[in-house]
Amino acid sequence: MIPIYQKKIEYGMCDTNAQLKLPEILKMVEAGIASFFGIYHKDNPTIKKEYSALWLFTKTKVVINRLPLWDEVVQISARRVFLDSKLSVIVEVYIHSVHETEGIYAWVECCTASIETRKLLRLTAIDFQIPIQGPCPVSFQKWNEELSYLRSITISSSYIDYSRHVNNAEYLRLLLDCFTIEELEKISCKGFEIHYLKEAKEEDVLEIQYKKINDCRYFTIKRELPILEVRMEENRI
Repeated sequence: MIPIYQKKIEYGMCDTNAQLKLPEILKMVEAGIASFFGIYHKDNPTIKKEYSALWLFTKTKVVINRLPLWDEVVQISARRVFLDSKLSVIVEVYIHSVHETEGIYAWVECCTASIETRKLLRLTAIDFQIPIQGPCPVSFQKWNEELSYLRSITISSSYIDYSRHVNNAEYLRLLLDCFTIEELEKISCKGFEIHYLKEAKEEDVLEIQYKKINDCRYFTIKRELPILEVRMEENRI
């Protein structure tokens, strides 16, 4: 693991239990990966300028062993793990308090795409040579659940990021906004997995579908076809 940066958990990053909010995890992961790529001069601003390309997240898996609390200082570290692919790379990010060993692990599958065509590029197209620093200890799963309509949303400009589509953390925020604060306080999340299938842009009208099965919550955000699929696993109480 390469130490990337430290961050103090601030008031606005926490839920009503003074714990780090789930969307804030994705923000930290995204910042960690951007800085990790930046060390090797392969961050988005660089490859946009040199290769007219951008990084896209295609899958994310998060395992929560302990959520940081308000006012804690956390360490964010990252490394590239092995993936036998010419199109994608997996980066592992570890977030933990500087005083605790337990924390949050995230694994993100990333691909590059042409800005002009939005088609995926081979890693060789951006001369990607970040060394592999170990095996990937997890695998991404597939699921196929029949979900029910929950609500519709319209994407506004505030959800859009540097890549000109909806930011990864905003998707999770949109899903959590479907619940009341009383419902959220009863959710004890031990991990989640997100599959990014298509891009959503400003003024898109999207439909959220949802179903809870035992200790898992399933979500789909779709336009005509699914844009995003999420599986959230909860701790048993």
